[in-house]
Amino acid sequence: MSAALEHRLESDCLMVLIPDRLSDLIAKGEMTARYYNPGELFREVHIVVTNDDNPDLSILQQAVGDAKLLFHNLPTGPRYFVRSLGWQEPLIEPFIRAGLDLARRIRPSLIRTHNNFLEGVLAARIKQEMSIPFVTSLHGVWDVDARETTYDIIRSALRAKLERRSLKAADAAIAVYAPIVRYAREFGAHRVELIYNIVAGANIARKLDYTLSRPPRLLTVNRQLPQKNPSEIIRAVAGLDCHYTLIGDGHLHN
Repeated sequence: MSAALEHRLESDCLMVLIPDRLSDLIAKGEMTARYYNPGELFREVHIVVTNDDNPDLSILQQAVGDAKLLFHNLPTGPRYFVRSLGWQEPLIEPFIRAGLDLARRIRPSLIRTHNNFLEGVLAARIKQEMSIPFVTSLHGVWDVDARETTYDIIRSALRAKLERRSLKAADAAIAVYAPIVRYAREFGAHRVELIYNIVAGANIARKLDYTLSRPPRLLTVNRQLPQKNPSEIIRAVAGLDCHYTLIGDGHLHN
């Protein structure tokens, strides 16, 4: 960790920029204790979502632990990608300025972004103008993922400039699974840390018995997309006495 970042962490305010609708994550049961404040490092956490979501803050509180939770909306509005002609810099400037104004009011010691799109570009601009370091956590291999339709491919191509700018400016990038490390480095990240994303960690227990059920039971939980296509598993167990359960969605699901 750089000396500048260590100095900043002597303060106790974190700003987290998130594109997700947290109400959806709460509904799915994915709200993990202290997820946005690991180690209880911060006494005040500002959650900023780039949409108009209004989640239950009493449930969201567990994700920041004992810290004071403050919630903000910084909405881009529907079809913002189209309206800004593929996130062209002059057209996203009002969003960037609104985010800067919010950061000046909050005065965080550190910014964390979830992914490196608009949120990452905003964090890079805040760092440039306010000397506040930022860390981005990456939740996809974005030069490969989400490229199933022509619209997805165009969107990915136009978004790449934001991804590169964000990663080059970030003080560190967190890869939540191993294949992301390659993407982060190729897109300009200076420091990459592999920290696996864990949901419901309190319910994980060491396996003591490796005896198979009769019949064996197999479970996979994922997005059923080309990169995670379960067809080979289906073929492998098709001739066996085996219960195979698939949980998830994606255009290969049916």
